[in-house]
Amino acid sequence: MRVQFESDSEPAVLALRKCYSPDPGCQGIIRDICLLCTRYHITPRWEHILSSFNDVADALSHNHFPQAQVHFAEEFGGRVLSLVA
Repeated sequence: MRVQFESDSEPAVLALRKCYSPDPGCQGIIRDICLLCTRYHITPRWEHILSSFNDVADALSHNHFPQAQVHFAEEFGGRVLSLVA
């Protein structure tokens, strides 16, 4: 399965494309993401997009969950589900 992941963090996209970061903490996260993609047979495509075109992710990255819900409903017609109780 092919999945396109979009992020407004260009350094993160570049690190994920290479599956490498010189920072040990980031490298651990990248390794886990790459392992999950392999486990679930996902061929990832990492794309950088400007935060102005990614309202939902931008709101979530700033912990503005209600604003993210509004943007998500406008764009996708549904609700963002919280994984945190």
